[in-house]
Amino acid sequence: MRLILISAFLITSQLAFSQEATVVLRDSVKLKAELVFIAENQLHTKSGTLGLSEIYSVSYPNITDVLTNSKLIGQLQKGGVIVYAAGKRVETVSIDDPVTTTPTATTKSQQEKVEEKLKEEDNPLIGSFGLGFGQDYGGIGGRLTILTDQHIGLFASVGYIFAGAGYNFGTNIRFQPEKRNVPTFSIMYGYNAAIQISGAPQFDKIYNGVSIGGGFISKGLNNPKNYWHFELILPFRPSEFDTDFNALSSNSSIRGLQKPWPITISIGYHFCF
Repeated sequence: MRLILISAFLITSQLAFSQEATVVLRDSVKLKAELVFIAENQLHTKSGTLGLSEIYSVSYPNITDVLTNSKLIGQLQKGGVIVYAAGKRVETVSIDDPVTTTPTATTKSQQEKVEEKLKEEDNPLIGSFGLGFGQDYGGIGGRLTILTDQHIGLFASVGYIFAGAGYNFGTNIRFQPEKRNVPTFSIMYGYNAAIQISGAPQFDKIYNGVSIGGGFISKGLNNPKNYWHFELILPFRPSEFDTDFNALSSNSSIRGLQKPWPITISIGYHFCF
């Protein structure tokens, strides 16, 4: 009898802290339930029980639910369930964290940390400044990128190539920008060919045209806001370049003239802001 009374007391105390949440099962079924406690890999709710192996995720509506249900959240995560609060994924919570609804100084500090983390995630990057070499850096130079959103960036660059100063401007599209390695596609207009002949500067010339590129962003482990950007670029060189190059190639007094590669390489390191 005493054991029954103790169990009833524990269940009643857990009910006091129960919060309604959205439960998504692994077969994609969604249901609303007030979560009470977990025992023997079973999630007990006011309306019944669910096996932890059946549950894909649990979503709480408020940030404060992370604090008032920290032990339960820790048990859910240990059972392989993804937990969200206010639409954001909750980082791993220790099941030894105290469960409290009292607004103590410690609770306020924890809540401030949660809010700051969410605020940081909701404050997306504006753009970046990169240093590198390649057509989209104007040769060897710098590139400024401004993000219209986390998928699309507008950029402009200026740099130096052996025949003089080069520039490029265009658009960079990012696929799955939340990942550490982000595939990218670029389209740009500007420097994409040049002719330079040693000892004959009168023939030096830079040619502008459209180019497209594909590559990926690799974010740093310690500072994911900064990244390397690697690209292969396909230039559509103007007919004027082909005409000038063929004329100079047929000139017997000019030697060592080499046609540029059909695809170029671009590498740069970017500092985000």
